[in-house]
Amino acid sequence: MLNRRKEGGINGPLTLIAHDVRFKGALHGKGSLRVDGDLEGEIDMDGDVVIGEGGKVNATVKSKNLTVAGSLKGKAVVHNRLQISATGRVEGDVQAGRLAVEEGGILLGQCSACPGKEEASTAEVLDRAAFAAKKKLGAVKDAQ
Repeated sequence: MLNRRKEGGINGPLTLIAHDVRFKGALHGKGSLRVDGDLEGEIDMDGDVVIGEGGKVNATVKSKNLTVAGSLKGKAVVHNRLQISATGRVEGDVQAGRLAVEEGGILLGQCSACPGKEEASTAEVLDRAAFAAKKKLGAVKDAQ
């Protein structure tokens, strides 16, 4: 873990998954995380999460802010801002206080961006995603 303080960037403790590192499992912490390598599993950070251009994440992510310049496959619950850079790709359902997608950035999935609204739990987002998938497959009918 590194201690970094940068104006307009990540402040406080920073955990780094370097470009040549593969991690499988759950990461929980009070600081921030930067992923430049491969990560599969679960991320639950009180601080910011940054997925660098070379980063590949296949996980459920919960964080204060999330910046994606690489690839994210999975669900995300972001308390404040989700930013998808021009090189970023997100495949999965996301909930965020605010959403910013740069030209060239890709979001494939359902998005709920509601500033000031009380956040839903990760379980609620996953339940909604499962319901939407069942509905898409025809296992659930609309109530009319």
